[in-house]
Amino acid sequence: DDGELEALLVTIRNRTQRVRVRRANEAATSATAGVEHLGNRQRFLANVEHALQGVGIKSSAVAVLLISVDNYRALREQAGMYGCDRIMMQLSRRIGGTLREPDKLLRHSDSSFAVLACELEGKALEAFAATLSKSVERQPFKVASEPQKVSVSVGVVLTTHAHSSPLTLVENANLAARIARDKLARIHIHSAVSDRSAEEERDQAMARQVRDALDKYRHRLLFQPIVSLASDDRERYEAFLRMQDAAGKDIYPDTIFRLANQKGFASRIDRVVVGEALKMMHERKATGHVTQLMVSICAATMGNPGFPKWLAEQVARYQLDAGELVLKVGEASVLDDVPAAIQFAESVRAGGCHTAIRLTRLNRERLELLGRLAPQFIQLDHHLIPGLANSIDSDTGFHAVVESAASREIKVIVSHVEDPKTLSGLWRRGVNFAQGNFLQEAFPEMSYDFDSI
Repeated sequence: DDGELEALLVTIRNRTQRVRVRRANEAATSATAGVEHLGNRQRFLANVEHALQGVGIKSSAVAVLLISVDNYRALREQAGMYGCDRIMMQLSRRIGGTLREPDKLLRHSDSSFAVLACELEGKALEAFAATLSKSVERQPFKVASEPQKVSVSVGVVLTTHAHSSPLTLVENANLAARIARDKLARIHIHSAVSDRSAEEERDQAMARQVRDALDKYRHRLLFQPIVSLASDDRERYEAFLRMQDAAGKDIYPDTIFRLANQKGFASRIDRVVVGEALKMMHERKATGHVTQLMVSICAATMGNPGFPKWLAEQVARYQLDAGELVLKVGEASVLDDVPAAIQFAESVRAGGCHTAIRLTRLNRERLELLGRLAPQFIQLDHHLIPGLANSIDSDTGFHAVVESAASREIKVIVSHVEDPKTLSGLWRRGVNFAQGNFLQEAFPEMSYDFDSI
């Protein structure tokens, strides 16, 4: 009832102060001309496309610059999530203060910003990139009276062709920023031939590091709680893989899975993660904690005919009950071969596991197709979340998807929720579970206090 929901909201508000800071950050960022928020990548890409349409008419060139914070992880460790959010807020305002009137700024990721600039070429473009870099590094940022230095690498890509791809421009700027960081050059101007060659060499070396991390057990699992919006206090988590290179530095998760899929060892990673997850669940069960754990698997694992048999053997070995392990698959992987995906889902279900599908679009017809797998859960991808708080009561596809899921007895998880105010709307629209850093970030232990909810 409403009383239970209010108690849930009070508990969540008491757990975190970080949400208030995030809202303040967004308010400050929106006050800066031309700034887009973290979720508005599509709007930024639309701005790039619009600028490209004017090449040869309104302008002679379009440039995209990617500003990557090199020491972001160190800042997180030193200042904490709360302090790091404040630094990124100050950083966005400082960058925004150096832009010209028509320029656009996007919070591209947790640790990077993208800038769209027109009518800059050659030395002028290099000088502009240098100005952005210096504006960030000219003085430390203050958090709780403690100065925090920020170092950045700037990747630059320039085009004079109206038919260039906006997404490719951003990706190439990101690549140039990585090369700048690797070469300690601060700024790197993208060159299609040499940069791609350097990227291939870098990928080969990084793939060896990932394989080495698997062989030498330099990996761990982190766990984020999935909290019920009803009176269900069962312990649920999603597991995330983290790896370290030989120097003990974290390897970016996106890099791990991109290379694993490219080089053909993604299925091996899945077996390692699932095996370790089952072992940990068995150990927790022995101490009285019955846990439902969601683990992502890749398309290659879905297509591996030996995996369901191996999985059933592992579930039996660790004496787990049906549904304690949930295998999450991506929507695209399912739609690539729906009959094979259905067969896979039936096989793992027979072996004692549940399934979940991560959706990337709010589309009722697509959900009806995916529903043929009879998953126990759907998880709405975080790209669907940014406008949710404002649009939840409007006529969108959101209600249709949740309604369709409920009619099939499929539970709905909304992940990457960062605003507690959204929870009441989610609950009223039939969402079953919420997940996000405001509850708890992914943590090395399954230690969330579900009894307090």
